[in-house]
Amino acid sequence: MLKNMKLGNKIGLSICSAMIVILVVYSFIVVSRTRDMSTRAAENMAQQMAVRYGNQVKNSIEKALDACLSTGAAFIAMSEHKEDVSRDMVDEVQRRVTLSDETFFGIQAVFEPNALDGRDADYVGVKPWYGPNGRYGPYFFRKDGGLAAEDLIQYDPDHTRAWYKGPRDTRAPVLTEPYTTTVVDEILATVSVPMINGGNFIGIVGIDFTIGAFQVMVDSIRPLETGYATVVSHKGYCVAHKFEQVVSKNISEAFPEAAAKELLAAVGAGKRWQGQVVSPLDGVEYLFLFEPIVIAGTSTPWAIGIALPVEKIYYDANRFMTLSIWLSAGAVAVIIIIVLLIARSISRPIGVLVNAAEAISTGDFKSMPDESGFGGELLTLHGALARMVGNLADLIRTAEDKTAEAEEQTAKASVALREAEEARSMAENARREGMLHAANQLEGIVHRITSASEELAAQVEESSRGSDIQRERTSEAATAMEQMNASVLEVASNAGKTAENAEEARRNAEEGGKIVEQVVQSILRLESETERMVDGLNVLGTQAEDIGKVMTVITDIADQTNLLALNAAIEAARAGDAGRGFAVVADEVRKLAEKTMAATKEVGDAVSAIQDGTRNNIKGMHETAETVTATTELGRKAGDSLRLIVGIVEETADQVRAIATASEEQSAASEEINRSTDEVNRIASDTAEAMRQSAQAVTDLAMLADELQKLIEQMKDV
Repeated sequence: MLKNMKLGNKIGLSICSAMIVILVVYSFIVVSRTRDMSTRAAENMAQQMAVRYGNQVKNSIEKALDACLSTGAAFIAMSEHKEDVSRDMVDEVQRRVTLSDETFFGIQAVFEPNALDGRDADYVGVKPWYGPNGRYGPYFFRKDGGLAAEDLIQYDPDHTRAWYKGPRDTRAPVLTEPYTTTVVDEILATVSVPMINGGNFIGIVGIDFTIGAFQVMVDSIRPLETGYATVVSHKGYCVAHKFEQVVSKNISEAFPEAAAKELLAAVGAGKRWQGQVVSPLDGVEYLFLFEPIVIAGTSTPWAIGIALPVEKIYYDANRFMTLSIWLSAGAVAVIIIIVLLIARSISRPIGVLVNAAEAISTGDFKSMPDESGFGGELLTLHGALARMVGNLADLIRTAEDKTAEAEEQTAKASVALREAEEARSMAENARREGMLHAANQLEGIVHRITSASEELAAQVEESSRGSDIQRERTSEAATAMEQMNASVLEVASNAGKTAENAEEARRNAEEGGKIVEQVVQSILRLESETERMVDGLNVLGTQAEDIGKVMTVITDIADQTNLLALNAAIEAARAGDAGRGFAVVADEVRKLAEKTMAATKEVGDAVSAIQDGTRNNIKGMHETAETVTATTELGRKAGDSLRLIVGIVEETADQVRAIATASEEQSAASEEINRSTDEVNRIASDTAEAMRQSAQAVTDLAMLADELQKLIEQMKDV
């Protein structure tokens, strides 16, 4: 199809196609880059929003966690002085904590039996929230604008619920899944911490907090106008969402099945999840990004998700794509018009030349157009075509002249042919007359040739057999000489390599002797350094002993500080509200004293380890000194042995070099014999080949004699 297309159309189609492809590829690249930039910008925005609002959720939950930790620390301090514990004061502390934040719905402090004050039996029936056996485990919660209390242990006597079992088993804070209760028409979650005293679990402190504020926060988040946010618990419980039908249900209902599985797995593992899916809630495609919310000390992270509508993400990119399509279409139209005009300006004069060429092919040599309508390469083509037409006309005239001359020569050849036929007829008659005479003479000659050929054939056959035997014997001798020469060469090569190895061994032995001498000198220096290190380690051991004495004094001071802090905390508890600030300071002093004691113990252990290590190092250094002395003696002996080896290796190298020289001379002689044998073998082969050719020539001569005999018989019959 393209082969038969006119030049103008072919030029226009090629250029237009190339430009269209270029514009399409360019537009595709630009639009793809724009969409990628839009995607990255949306991802960055979603991540920033998730981190910002996720921190709000984290701070809200950790506020309850911090309240649990500080309350638990105060109760631990009280339990260490059981005779001074006042349950009324413990109750009051819980009431004040509950009222300290509007998101705190209730608080529970549940102690193991007799872990608070050791007097559970004294409080049997004293207050409703102490329980039938007097064990301390009340629950204070908001009710009718005030606070109410009840015994919490009665609802879970075996302690199987997560708010108690989790901290007890893991000795770490626990954040429960959200839940609802008949006490209040709100969604709650619980954070509880263990109380550990002296390594023993004595109970838990937990706070129930409302999470309705998370829904208010989510309602205020509208990224890209129609996007939204959601808060999800560790197991996928939807805490807050734009669509109310999903709240209090599993978040998997808001996603297709495959995406839901990936999301739940990522949230459970505390990892980020990102995906672009169509929401089954409204049929809109969103870019989802879920960022984990890790609560300090817990192992059940929550997550916050940001949903960005894909249509809004690519809004600018789609507009740019539409604009690019229109601009590309306009550019293609303009390019097509320009290309068609250029192609027409090129193809029109070419068409004129084509028409002129067709006319010339019919014999009209005067149809060449005027050169005024051409320019550039087309003008050059016009000139070349004009010259070609002139040359063609000259050639045609020359051909006509040659044709006339050929016709004249043909007539002369006919006359000569008739004369040749007459001469041939006369020669044939003469041949018949002389043939009979010649045949009689040739018959005698043929008999002699046949006899000589038979005798020569027998001699050639005998010579050929001798030549073959001589060639075989010579070939065997040549093969044997080649094998012997190869063996001699191998011996010479191995001898040369052995000489090189011997020389290398001598150099290595000399180098080894130098290295051994250096090793001996290094060992002597090491012996001196070892003695200095022993002296230094003795000084280090003495200083470590002095540090141990100082650490004993610091430990005594820390013990006294801890005792004073506990007494101050008890006095502050007795003072009530007036002593709350002092109680906090006393608790911090107690913590500092405990840290000091722990650090002092670690330093003491480190000092003891240094002392033990110093003693071991001193002992090891003495052993090292003895080893160094023995190593020095061995090094000297090794040097003497290496010098002896150098002498032996030099003698071996001289002997091996002599063997190598003799082997090389023998190899040269063998090579000369081998070349002579090859020459004899070649001559024998040539002789055998000549005998075979002679035998063939004799055979051919006999055949020719037979044919000549037959020819003579025919000549006699003529």
